[in-house]
Amino acid sequence: MSGSAPHNIIRGTSAPLGTELSHNERNQTMSFEQAKIWQALEVRLAITENPRHRQMLQTVIEHSKAEAARDLGQMMAALVDNPQMHNWFNGRDHGPKGLEAVTKYYRNFCTNGAAVFESPKDRVVVDDHNRLFANEGVVGV
Repeated sequence: MSGSAPHNIIRGTSAPLGTELSHNERNQTMSFEQAKIWQALEVRLAITENPRHRQMLQTVIEHSKAEAARDLGQMMAALVDNPQMHNWFNGRDHGPKGLEAVTKYYRNFCTNGAAVFESPKDRVVVDDHNRLFANEGVVGV
């Protein structure tokens, strides 16, 4: 997968893949630059010297590109054996926990249109004591 993906033009609907769209729906488009998902990570990787940090960044970049490609196998390959996703909303964590729940989340993510988004990173955090990889930014869907 290349580091600079083309500007993806996405239909203006959240309908699942393969859904028949009306004439009006087909003529509505939204523009997402999915490479924004991993661009800040690649910038950080280029200036990172610590081998462990570099490996962590590379893994997240590969996972991010797999998300854009809707490649479930590649997404899951980048995760630990017992993944714990943290999706915070209104002060509560709503992310799936455990391999089965996370696999279900990503399967739905790939098939229901959720994999079409852009997510520029305002801040990327990588450290030696991490139990998580953190980034901050606004997700465009």
